[in-house]
Amino acid sequence: MNYCEDIKEKMLLAEPKKICCSKSLICGMLAGAEMMPSASDVKTKKDPEQVITFRTEQKSIAELAQRLLHLRFGREPELLEGSRPGHKIYLLSFSSKPLETYLLGLEAEAGDPFAFRCPECKAAFLRGLFLGAGSLTDPSVSFHLEFRVPPERADRLVSLLEGTGEKPRVCTRRDKVGIYYKKSASIGDFFSEIGENSLYFEILNHQIERQIRASENRATNCVMRNIEKTVSASLVQVAAVKELFYTGEIERLPQELRETALLRLEYDNDSLSVLAGRHVPPITKSGLTHRLRRIVEIADGLKAAAEAEKQAKA
Repeated sequence: MNYCEDIKEKMLLAEPKKICCSKSLICGMLAGAEMMPSASDVKTKKDPEQVITFRTEQKSIAELAQRLLHLRFGREPELLEGSRPGHKIYLLSFSSKPLETYLLGLEAEAGDPFAFRCPECKAAFLRGLFLGAGSLTDPSVSFHLEFRVPPERADRLVSLLEGTGEKPRVCTRRDKVGIYYKKSASIGDFFSEIGENSLYFEILNHQIERQIRASENRATNCVMRNIEKTVSASLVQVAAVKELFYTGEIERLPQELRETALLRLEYDNDSLSVLAGRHVPPITKSGLTHRLRRIVEIADGLKAAAEAEKQAKA
């Protein structure tokens, strides 16, 4: 059982007690169901009765839908078992004029299909929407909450979800539309709305942990970049001092530059602040930086002059 399936199994333990909330729950579960005309009615050219087909990979969710359809709408659909590569699928196919009217209301532009009877009905509907058409990635890996529904119902459901917080994004998933959130705050708000506070805090904790890791990584990267800069600058400075020794120019440097050059050569791994403290008397870091810059400039000037002389002879 994966993370999402485990979450849904736990959610099944909290079934609504009120009849109106129980109806809202099954309506939410069926919001992603397929609906098409009865094949027999199409053949006889009758006004086709719509067949609603609910699919899920969890038997416990199919059994809940079967029980609620019987209790709240007087339907007793047979629970069928199918399969696809690597998964079992559980199906309920049935006809129901009230539910047909409801689903058509989700597809219509006019009217309000979400006339909930009590404040808890909205939470029950959203809970059912997640159970029937939702998926959630493990928040320790990534943040992604998605509902897959028929395209004609997407706009209505987006409007409803927008009422719980941020407006969700929409994408096409074959013959369905994916309505999804990728921000931890929006995902947490959804589960808080449906009463899953423990899951809300779990998502919040994972986001805090991720922010802490990101801060630590930024700090580490900053330190590493500073170390690389220090090492690179030290190599350039040591090479400049060696050039001055090679050309004999070291003896013609002013006393303070000669002292700095000798210390840089001897303590090539020291940071600027440590190297500045080795001078007698100690000098400031900015003063050391100025001296080292002058040493490098002198060495570069000597190399440029030697190169120019070499080209002139050629």
